[in-house]
Amino acid sequence: MFFGSNDLRDVHIHLEGWRAHRRYATDKDSFADTFFEEFHGFVESHYDDHRTIGWQGLICEYEGKDKQFEKFMELVEKFFRQKVLVEK
Repeated sequence: MFFGSNDLRDVHIHLEGWRAHRRYATDKDSFADTFFEEFHGFVESHYDDHRTIGWQGLICEYEGKDKQFEKFMELVEKFFRQKVLVEK
């Protein structure tokens, strides 16, 4: 997955564009639908922090600037394994 930068703000902006597209998409992309519905809660649980600052804000709050993208990718992989692979 390449977002043009490793800055988590850029990643978030890219994903918000994808999320907007999902509102109009007629294809069945169960991972995308699950990701946008549940990833924030997954990140909240990971950090045991339930503030309304979004998943990006939580990762930025707990990880140093040089580790934010790496942590995001780690959490996406864990989320995928838990939500997609296990629930099939």
